[in-house]
Amino acid sequence: MEGYGGKIAFCEPTMSARKEMAAKIQAEKGAVLVHPYDDDRIIAGQATAAKELLEDVPDLDALLAPVSGGGC
Repeated sequence: MEGYGGKIAFCEPTMSARKEMAAKIQAEKGAVLVHPYDDDRIIAGQATAAKELLEDVPDLDALLAPVSGGGC
Protein backbone atom coordinates (compact mmCIF):
# COMPACT_ATOMS: atom_id res chain seq x y z
CA MET A 1 0.00 0.00 0.00
CA GLU A 2 2.71 2.44 0.91
CA GLY A 3 4.49 1.73 -2.38
CA TYR A 4 1.41 3.05 -4.18
CA GLY A 5 1.31 6.17 -2.04
CA GLY A 6 -1.18 4.91 0.51
CA LYS A 7 -1.01 5.75 4.18
CA ILE A 8 -1.39 2.97 6.73
CA ALA A 9 -3.20 3.75 9.98
CA PHE A 10 -2.70 1.18 12.70
CA CYS A 11 -5.25 0.41 15.40
CA GLU A 12 -6.23 -2.38 17.75
CA PRO A 13 -7.53 -5.48 15.92
CA THR A 14 -11.15 -5.03 16.98
CA MET A 15 -14.24 -4.01 15.03
CA SER A 16 -14.85 -1.00 17.26
CA ALA A 17 -11.26 0.23 16.91
CA ARG A 18 -11.44 -0.12 13.12
CA LYS A 19 -14.70 1.81 13.00
CA GLU A 20 -13.29 4.56 15.21
CA MET A 21 -10.13 4.84 13.09
CA ALA A 22 -12.15 4.94 9.86
CA ALA A 23 -14.40 7.67 11.26
CA LYS A 24 -11.36 9.66 12.39
CA ILE A 25 -9.74 9.45 8.95
CA GLN A 26 -13.01 10.37 7.25
CA ALA A 27 -13.39 13.44 9.48
CA GLU A 28 -9.77 14.56 9.09
CA LYS A 29 -9.28 13.85 5.38
CA GLY A 30 -12.79 14.01 3.94
CA ALA A 31 -12.31 10.40 2.88
CA VAL A 32 -15.16 8.17 1.72
CA LEU A 33 -15.49 4.74 3.27
CA VAL A 34 -15.95 1.89 0.80
CA HIS A 35 -16.79 -1.10 2.95
CA PRO A 36 -14.94 -4.23 1.76
CA TYR A 37 -18.03 -6.45 1.65
CA ASP A 38 -21.15 -4.62 2.84
CA ASP A 39 -21.36 -2.07 0.02
CA ASP A 40 -23.57 -2.20 -3.05
CA ARG A 41 -20.68 -1.01 -5.26
CA ILE A 42 -18.46 -3.89 -4.15
CA ILE A 43 -21.25 -6.43 -4.56
CA ALA A 44 -22.04 -5.11 -8.06
CA GLY A 45 -18.37 -5.24 -8.99
CA GLN A 46 -18.09 -8.86 -7.89
CA ALA A 47 -21.18 -9.77 -9.90
CA THR A 48 -19.82 -7.92 -12.93
CA ALA A 49 -16.52 -9.81 -12.70
CA ALA A 50 -18.38 -13.14 -12.73
CA LYS A 51 -20.59 -12.03 -15.64
CA GLU A 52 -17.56 -10.96 -17.68
CA LEU A 53 -15.81 -14.27 -16.96
CA LEU A 54 -18.83 -16.22 -18.16
CA GLU A 55 -19.01 -14.06 -21.31
CA ASP A 56 -15.29 -14.55 -22.04
CA VAL A 57 -15.34 -18.30 -21.33
CA PRO A 58 -18.83 -19.45 -22.36
CA ASP A 59 -17.98 -23.17 -22.15
CA LEU A 60 -16.72 -22.89 -18.59
CA ASP A 61 -17.26 -26.14 -16.70
CA ALA A 62 -17.45 -24.61 -13.23
CA LEU A 63 -17.23 -21.30 -11.43
CA LEU A 64 -16.33 -21.52 -7.77
CA ALA A 65 -17.17 -18.56 -5.58
CA PRO A 66 -16.61 -18.16 -1.86
CA VAL A 67 -19.57 -17.65 0.40
CA SER A 68 -19.02 -14.61 2.61
CA GLY A 69 -16.91 -11.55 2.19
CA GLY A 70 -14.41 -12.64 4.78
CA GLY A 71 -15.38 -9.84 7.14
CA CYS A 72 -16.39 -10.02 10.75
